[in-house]
Amino acid sequence: MNPEDVMNLRFAATEFPAPTGQITTDVERLSQWFVEIAFVRDFVYRNPEKTTGKEFSDLLILFDDTAIVVQIKTRTGTRDTEPWVSNNLNHALKQLNGSVRALREKHVTSFRNELLDINVPFDLSTFKCIYGIVVLAFPGGPTDYEDLIEAGNTPAVDTNILSLDDLVHVCRRMSTAADFIVYLELRHALSEKKRLLLNDESRTMDLLSAELPGLMHFRGNEDQGKRSRSIQGFRRLLLGSILEDPDYRFGFLIDDIIAHSHDVDPAFSPNPNPLETLNISQCLGYLTRERRILLGKHMFLRAQKATKGSPRLFVHFQRIVGQLYLFLYTGVERRKRQEWLRALAEAAPYRYSCLKVLGVATEPIGAGRSYDLCFIVKTPPLAKVVLPPEISDILPPLAVDLFERHEDEELHKTLDKLQKKSANEGGT
Repeated sequence: MNPEDVMNLRFAATEFPAPTGQITTDVERLSQWFVEIAFVRDFVYRNPEKTTGKEFSDLLILFDDTAIVVQIKTRTGTRDTEPWVSNNLNHALKQLNGSVRALREKHVTSFRNELLDINVPFDLSTFKCIYGIVVLAFPGGPTDYEDLIEAGNTPAVDTNILSLDDLVHVCRRMSTAADFIVYLELRHALSEKKRLLLNDESRTMDLLSAELPGLMHFRGNEDQGKRSRSIQGFRRLLLGSILEDPDYRFGFLIDDIIAHSHDVDPAFSPNPNPLETLNISQCLGYLTRERRILLGKHMFLRAQKATKGSPRLFVHFQRIVGQLYLFLYTGVERRKRQEWLRALAEAAPYRYSCLKVLGVATEPIGAGRSYDLCFIVKTPPLAKVVLPPEISDILPPLAVDLFERHEDEELHKTLDKLQKKSANEGGT
């Protein structure tokens, strides 16, 4: 399955844009659609408007504490490449700087989220990172642009300059919000050391792969093994080898949950809050493709073991963002499943000393698939609570290492058994 195929699974995902005959409109829609692969529709604002009703930018991404402002320019005539790039790059940078200025001067206080049909407040103080992207859509080979930026037209924020082909290449490789944002940061750092070209993103990724050890930042107490795994994992994204990994499919178990994050059971959430849906999608968006694959393996094993009758529980803590993920697999009737999930998710902050918990409950492997989700946020300081034994004994210790090899071995033995069973059933 290609990353684009995930779009067909998602709730209210935008359909692939049909040509309108207006090339500038078509390029904008195409760019917006590809960005949605990583960020899902919840966080993608197409042609957002200022309070005055004028267009703010061609595309805006608001994900947690990160805002990405995008300006898109399309070549429509036969003008020579260099003067066209020079004129449109500088025009786009001026527009981008104007959009950033509007944010900083608080001329914009909210943006309309069309999917949820609400105005999402914009408070600059909650956004630690503002980035820019300029997309130049034009045919041709690798093109230098650095000397074409006019004096005094320096981007006001860290900005990556891409062609349309470059953007598509990035979205196919960086198919999660977490990976996409990290790529923007690393690519910009690389651009300060190396001369990057338009219509040349494959080479840019090769250069970045070679420079990764010097560009990636780690906490001071991160052990060497984890650093090496992080570098190798991101290198697999850059070089595309992760797409050839037969285990890649397990990462789609997380994508499937994102696809169903809007399917709220009114009995479980009688007054659903649209912003809670954003929180759930955002929480899952922080899972990189590499981590989704590793998590997916554990999730698959628990779902398979739950077919034997006993509920299975799996917890994972993502330290860098301070989030706990709690997965419950059980075949009990749905109302009881929801009660169990809520009780466990409410207890989890006190069991694991964390402030944010995403709880997910679903069936064992078999026919049908439904999800119940809840997002719990506690404010510090966390009260000291003694959990009853019937709860504390159920919640397992945080001892699961996503990289443990015995889990891989168990996983593939389980897959072999399922494949043999399927083949035997098909032959009878």
